[in-house]
Amino acid sequence: MSYRNRWVDTFNSHLREVGRCFTDGKILRSARFWYEPRTFRGGAFGTKPEEFVGWATSIFQKTKKLLRRRPVPSDGGRVRTEWFSAEAWEAVAKDIWRLCSLSPNMAFNRTRAHVPSFSRASGAARRLT
Repeated sequence: MSYRNRWVDTFNSHLREVGRCFTDGKILRSARFWYEPRTFRGGAFGTKPEEFVGWATSIFQKTKKLLRRRPVPSDGGRVRTEWFSAEAWEAVAKDIWRLCSLSPNMAFNRTRAHVPSFSRASGAARRLT
């Protein structure tokens, strides 16, 4: 079976997107952690099963307890909210790691980071807030 040119429809799938941040020991790039609680078909929003939404929400709540949220300046003078572990924020404060902005879709493909990060998603998707 070929998966070439296939896309996952996040509006109508029961998925959580989990990316891992990237660090090379000098920079730290965030990744996405989100899910879409609604469906979108025929130009109208619908609901996903309560079991899925409840499960995804519980994971977000548990994850938020492990991370610290801070505002971070980004391109164009905007401020975004980033979620990192206390250890990651300490490394940033000590200038061990420098925060770099990166498109969430690009960050999703990065691996081998030791500290998870979660950034806000756009649109109606559920996000750490």
